[in-house]
Amino acid sequence: MQHFSCDSCQGPLGEHRYVIEIDVEAVQPVPALTADDLDDDHLDQLAAHLQAAGETPYDALTEPAPATQHFRYDLCPRCHDRYRRDPLGVRRQNRLSFSQN
Repeated sequence: MQHFSCDSCQGPLGEHRYVIEIDVEAVQPVPALTADDLDDDHLDQLAAHLQAAGETPYDALTEPAPATQHFRYDLCPRCHDRYRRDPLGVRRQNRLSFSQN
């Protein structure tokens, strides 16, 4: 039998639990399309890339995949409610105040 605990407060999870899944992906900006891009002969460019690919080792052709991460958390109802109200923890960070000493 599996026993689950809350990933936030570490308390035991009973019958009611919530699963939070977060996917983080690196986003790369898309360059703006210009009039010069429309004038280019893309078939000639493709032929040149294919010709170069025949002369280049496979490892040099592959680009690293964008950085992606997947997180999964089990939360109790109390922590889920807190997460639902402030998913990024912004309000929690703003509560801290330090004296001007």
